[in-house]
Amino acid sequence: FRSTDAINGCVVDRYSSQSRAFSSDGHSPSQEMTIDQIVNLAWWEDNNKYGDTLKFDLHHLIPCDQNVPSLKEDFPPGIVTNATYDNGVWKSGLGEISGYPTNIYEPADEYKGDFARGYMGALLKWAGDKAFTSGDGAKIFTTNFSTGSFGLTKYGVALLMKWHRQDPVSKKEIDRNNGIQQTQGNRNPFIDYPYLAEYIWGEKAGETLYLDDIMTA
Repeated sequence: FRSTDAINGCVVDRYSSQSRAFSSDGHSPSQEMTIDQIVNLAWWEDNNKYGDTLKFDLHHLIPCDQNVPSLKEDFPPGIVTNATYDNGVWKSGLGEISGYPTNIYEPADEYKGDFARGYMGALLKWAGDKAFTSGDGAKIFTTNFSTGSFGLTKYGVALLMKWHRQDPVSKKEIDRNNGIQQTQGNRNPFIDYPYLAEYIWGEKAGETLYLDDIMTA
């Protein structure tokens, strides 16, 4: 994570306002931290088939405080209306999906777009039969890959596109994308070309995509 999530020798933590130094080996986050999977492995229909590969995909792995995975569990993202945990940066608790109360988690406003583009990038890379649709993953992801849906539920499209538009790509995201390319050899195209999302889930869904259009936009 030193090449993807560090500023001045400290870890960029999207779940906390704390500054965490890297440990003595120079690569791992400090002992107070662990790794969060924004695409929870419990959402995979076949963990044995894909789990080991997905576990090491840096695009959906981010350093976080030790307590985050147990508090976040495998909740889908959303807007928390009744928090059971809130540290001033992120929270978890009850929200509503498609008219029904459910447990969800909500990142800070400054990172909502980061998370949305993380989901979009993972879907584009891993899209396939039953990807991410097990358990609570089915609240965000679907096996429908028709125009305007492309692997997201109606709720998933509305939420992720809202966060994607409200929180534009930041320098932190660009630096992380560059670091992942150096480490892993690939990139998240929604960070390089944010308007690409409009051609898949938004106002341009179904239209022919020309590279010049998204570069200009």
